[in-house]
Amino acid sequence: MPQPLQRRLSTDRFSNSKLAPQWMVPVLLASPFFIWVAVKYLALDFWYDEAFTLHFFAFRPLKETVTNYQFPNNHIFFNLVNNLYIRLTGIESLGQLIESPERLRILMLVYASVTLFYVYRLCTRFLNAAIACLAIIILVSTIPFFNFAVQIRGYILSMMLLVMFLYYAWSFEQNRTTGSAAMVAATTMLALYAIPLNLYFLMAAATFYLFSVGFQLWKKEGKHPIDGPGPVFLRKELPAAFQDLAIVLFVVLGISAAVVAYWPVFYLVINNRFVESRGWFHFHTLTTVAPRTIEYFFSQRYALAAFALLGMLYFAWSSVRKRHLPFARYTACCICLLLLPFIFSFVRGDRPFLRVFVNLTPVFAIFVSLNVYYGYLMLHRWMTRLHPAWWILLAALYCQVTFAAELHAIDSQLYKDIQRGQTTQNIYYNYYQAHFRPKKLLRQFKERHFDKNTPVFTGYYFDAATLPIYCHHYQLSCREIKLYEEELFSAAPRIHVITAQPFNCMRKITDRYPAADCTVLNDRLGYHNILQCRIR
Repeated sequence: MPQPLQRRLSTDRFSNSKLAPQWMVPVLLASPFFIWVAVKYLALDFWYDEAFTLHFFAFRPLKETVTNYQFPNNHIFFNLVNNLYIRLTGIESLGQLIESPERLRILMLVYASVTLFYVYRLCTRFLNAAIACLAIIILVSTIPFFNFAVQIRGYILSMMLLVMFLYYAWSFEQNRTTGSAAMVAATTMLALYAIPLNLYFLMAAATFYLFSVGFQLWKKEGKHPIDGPGPVFLRKELPAAFQDLAIVLFVVLGISAAVVAYWPVFYLVINNRFVESRGWFHFHTLTTVAPRTIEYFFSQRYALAAFALLGMLYFAWSSVRKRHLPFARYTACCICLLLLPFIFSFVRGDRPFLRVFVNLTPVFAIFVSLNVYYGYLMLHRWMTRLHPAWWILLAALYCQVTFAAELHAIDSQLYKDIQRGQTTQNIYYNYYQAHFRPKKLLRQFKERHFDKNTPVFTGYYFDAATLPIYCHHYQLSCREIKLYEEELFSAAPRIHVITAQPFNCMRKITDRYPAADCTVLNDRLGYHNILQCRIR
C-alpha cells in the first residue's frame, strides 16, 4: 500500500472501535424504526396476500401446509413456522387475528430485529463500528425494508436468513469452523425453502466464490492441503481457493436439501405461471426492474446516493491504480450480491415483480455504508477536525427526516389514488399501507347503517381475498356483483355497495340508473368505502 494512503488509513478515526462498542448504540439508531412500525403497521389489517396466506396455508393441518402448492405464493417454510406459532400461542381462528393482528405481526418484527442484529454484527466483526452504525441507519430508513418488516409473507424471513448466510460465509472464510459450515448450508436450505426465488441471491454468492477460486488459482497463492485429522475443508492450512470452493459446496448441499424438502410439490414449484420464462435475455429486467428497485432502495435520499457514488468512484479509481482499500473483498462480494440476481433474471427471461429483489435490502445497506466510508476516506484530509461520530449523527438525522417525509408523501399519494380510482402495488407504494381499514369500516357500518332488509354488495374493485373474510367475521352477507350484468334494485329500493373506487362506482350506477342517488357513508375515504344508493 502506498505510504500516503497508509498514513491516511492509520489516522482514520472512522475505524475507532470506541465509536460504537456497546449494544445501546445500534438500539438507539434503530429505535425510530420500531416506533414507526408500532404506530403504522403492527396493528394493520390484513391485505390480500396476507389473508390468503393465513386462510389457505397457516390455519391448516401441518401436512397441508407443506404439500399444498396449488397457489405459488405458499412460502412453505415461512407458513410452517406460522402454523406452529399459531398452535403454540393458542390462536384458534383467523377471527382472533383479525381482532388482534399484532399477535402474529410481532413474530415478523422478531425476524426484522434479528436481521438488524446480524447486519450490525457482520459489520462490526468484518468491517468497522462506524460502517455498522451507518448500515443500521440506512437499512431502517429504507422504505421497502420498512414496508415488508411486519408483512405476513416470507420476505422478511428471507432477509433474516440471507444476511445470516452472508455472516456465516464470511465467518467460515475467517475461522473455518464446523459451526460456520453447518450454518451456511442450513441458511441456504431454509432461505430457499422459504421462497424459491431466493435462489438468485444464493447463486450470486456461489458465483462470487467461484470467481474467487479462479482468481486464487490464477495467482497460485496459499499452501497445498496437508494430511491431518478432520475434514479437509476445515483444515487451517487450506489455501484460499479451496476454502472458497468449500463454501460453494455448502451452498450446493443446502440447495440439494431444499429440493428434497420441496419434493412433494417440486413439479409445481418449477412449473407455474410466476416462474415461466419469457425467452432468453428479457431486457425489461435490466432496463426497468433493476433501476426502479435501486431507486426505491435509496428512498429519495439523494445526498446519501451522491456521497455513496463518490465513494464508489474512489473505490474504482483505487482498484485501477492498485491502491487497495480496506474491505475491498467484502465490497466486491456485495457488488456481486446486488447485481447478479438481476442479471440471472435477465438471462433466464423472467418478468419479475420488484418484490422478488426486496431481499437485497440488507446487502444494499451494507454496500452503501461501505461506499460512504470510502467517500469519507477520500475527503479525510479536509475533514480532520470533524469527529466521525458527528457524521454518523448527521446521517441518522438526514435519513430519518427523509424517511418521515417519504412516509407522508406515500400516504398522500395513496389517498390521491383512491380519489382517482387507481390502485398501486409495488415495494414502495402499496394500497394497503395507508387508508386500509376494513375492520374499522365494517364495525362502524354495522353499528350505524346496517339494515338486514338492505342488500350489501361488493363490486367495482375491492380486495377480493380480504373483504369476504372480514364480512364473514362480522356476520355480514356481502355478495359480489357485476354492475352492468345484474339488476341492483330488484330486491329493495336501497342498496349498500362496498368498493375501492367509490366515485367511479357511483358514476357507473347512476349511468345505468339515472334515478339513483348515491352517497359515501364512511367519514373519510379509504381503500374500501361503503356507498348507499337508492332509487328516488
